[in-house]
Amino acid sequence: MANSWIAGLAAVFLWWFSTGVLLWRVRYADNAGGDAHFRSVIYGLP
Repeated sequence: MANSWIAGLAAVFLWWFSTGVLLWRVRYADNAGGDAHFRSVIYGLP
């Protein structure tokens, strides 16, 4: 049971952290203007 809780909390933290990073990146691109959105897409490709 403890492993399920640890896995669940890790998943929630990862979701929360990645959402914050995405929102920060969008705000940065909005403020930078120009090609910032396009560069964000290119840099985000695996």
